[in-house]
Amino acid sequence: MAYFQYRRMSVILWEKQQKKEKKKKEEEGGKHGGERKEEDDVLIPPTNFSMVEDGLYRSGFPDSSNFGFLETLNLKSIIYLCTEPYPEEPY
Repeated sequence: MAYFQYRRMSVILWEKQQKKEKKKKEEEGGKHGGERKEEDDVLIPPTNFSMVEDGLYRSGFPDSSNFGFLETLNLKSIIYLCTEPYPEEPY
């Protein structure tokens, strides 16, 4: 039960962070007079994305549609833990 409460809390925190970042970007866009594209606001997390603890996340293998979301996390390192070799070519 605690796991599900924790997972729900991590999703709520993520949603709050997304709203705060969106509001900040809208304010910056208004200051500079630039129009924002709607697709810039769509952030898609990788499959099975979840926060393990503050600043530590886990997920399935990301594809190019997930890169915008991952950039918002300001990650320092990504660890690939699979038995298959890392694909050199993007999906």
